[in-house]
Amino acid sequence: MTSVIQTLLLWDGSYLGNFPRTCIKAKITVKNGFVFQIIKTDTFATRCILKRPRDASIPCILDELKVCFGLTKLGTHRIKISGRMYVMYKCTLNDTPLTKVPKTRITSHVETEMRRLIAYRFLMCISHTQNTSFLIRKNAGSDNNDIDKDDNAFTPYSLIEPQTFIDQRTVDPSETFLKRWFGEKDFHKDVMKVIPKKICEDWTSFLYRFRPIIEDTIERVDSQYVWITAHLVEKIAKLSEEIS
Repeated sequence: MTSVIQTLLLWDGSYLGNFPRTCIKAKITVKNGFVFQIIKTDTFATRCILKRPRDASIPCILDELKVCFGLTKLGTHRIKISGRMYVMYKCTLNDTPLTKVPKTRITSHVETEMRRLIAYRFLMCISHTQNTSFLIRKNAGSDNNDIDKDDNAFTPYSLIEPQTFIDQRTVDPSETFLKRWFGEKDFHKDVMKVIPKKICEDWTSFLYRFRPIIEDTIERVDSQYVWITAHLVEKIAKLSEEIS
């Protein structure tokens, strides 16, 4: 039943409606530390991570924008339960908090993707970037637990925590955190790598092309936050000037 149920939801950041508290049918804590909720209404039923954020639109917008940068989104929806707004995060039973992942699962693939996600979070001015901001998921179709034989068996995902907001200041993550994932390298170079500019494009042409893509994505989730477009474009333009 689960596979059929999951296809009924788009996991595109959209708002699902207002439902009574009784829609939460079960709360399950699994051994890796995640708490899942089983939600069932007249129109859908699913397993998810349910969080009550300070602003439900922000996590959904930030998740959807990942696709614009070539990153894999986690999948979200907004939902009201007894009049209170929550964010539903798509999840699987193969998800594990990064802080509880054995070192053997931190493969070169995981480290590469982690650097890309950290760079994205910096570019978007996402607050509170730390190890608790990520989960590791065993990839679908991978039944191999021997990491030496399958470097791509696991992939990290960025989880937007309930207290997250877009901090319009440019604040680097902590030195200890950056050293863990980037060593002595300047992580700002990875920030530039995550920007999907073609080699043949100049920055002006790229921003002219990229701006409506960002704006359309944000408007699809919540048009009140189109101001993020100007903020992001301005930041990319400033970074491009610094490396020129």
